Amino acid sequence: MSEDKNSIAARLIHTVTNYSLGLNAGLFLLKVVVGWLSGSMALMADAIHSLSDAATDFVVYLGHYFGSKAPDKSHPYGHGRI
Repeated sequence: MSEDKNSIAARLIHTVTNYSLGLNAGLFLLKVVVGWLSGSMALMADAIHSLSDAATDFVVYLGHYFGSKAPDKSHPYGHGRI
């Protein structure tokens, strides 16, 4: 069973992005809890940074979705350069 390069790359992109999203969400929750309990504003600010990293993962999903669209009339070479 042979997969083409695009399907392998798509699977890897989703796998890595899923891991990153999970780790960033976990870090966010851990930093919020520890920051709240300890009263550390620096840790709370870093939790917000972890949340913004998780938002970036959604941008990766969107970029992959739109960039992997097939060629059409207005984009004869595809959407890979989006």
